[in-house]
Amino acid sequence: MGLLDIFAKNDSPAAIKKHAVRVGNKRSQAQDRWDSIKALRKAGGVLAAEALLPRFDYKVDPSISDREEKDYVVECLVHIGDTGLPAVRAFLHSSDSIAWPLRVLTQLLDEQGVVSELLALAADMSAEYERFPEKKIQVLAELEERRDPRIAAAAVPFLRDRNETTRYHAAGALLRQANAAEFLDAVVDAFLDEESARIRATALDRLAEASLPVGERQAEVAARMPSGYKLSPTGVPQRT
Repeated sequence: MGLLDIFAKNDSPAAIKKHAVRVGNKRSQAQDRWDSIKALRKAGGVLAAEALLPRFDYKVDPSISDREEKDYVVECLVHIGDTGLPAVRAFLHSSDSIAWPLRVLTQLLDEQGVVSELLALAADMSAEYERFPEKKIQVLAELEERRDPRIAAAAVPFLRDRNETTRYHAAGALLRQANAAEFLDAVVDAFLDEESARIRATALDRLAEASLPVGERQAEVAARMPSGYKLSPTGVPQRT
């Protein structure tokens, strides 16, 4: 520790910048990173949150130490609280992965707020071809696990995404919502054009769970069903 470190305030912009460099560098000494993470927790505020978040972008060995550091960064960001939310939101949009910043948001926001953040991410995404669609897949997979009347409409464009796994989670996200029936025409249209038997089976399973009939296009749907499925007399998919 140098003389400047002794006299500098831990929450000064200069001190936060110093700690940000340590936290953002995977080659920093582990103890130095820990000290800086703790100092940023104590400093608080949006600048400290911005300095902590890049720790989620890289891994260190051993993996257990990496997990411990990231778990503690989550704890620090939750401790900083609402003042750090703008930084967490910005990082969620810029990062290639949503898992760690989403853990922070789930502790700072209610479920409706978390869904709002996920929908904001989805709104910035395209159903066109992407070389690296992993983030889009993560967002739709998260939406698939949640229930909110806004999710179904947000999932519709991704029923025709160029990536199969994206389409899979889009179908799951839409058809697990209570208002899925409002979007049945879009689901059936996508089903009839879908090449993947796995996704067609997912759609049929979700329709069956919700007891949703396929409407007036029963003959077309029946012709595209994978083996092991049939339609009931009322047009609800069933497993045979």
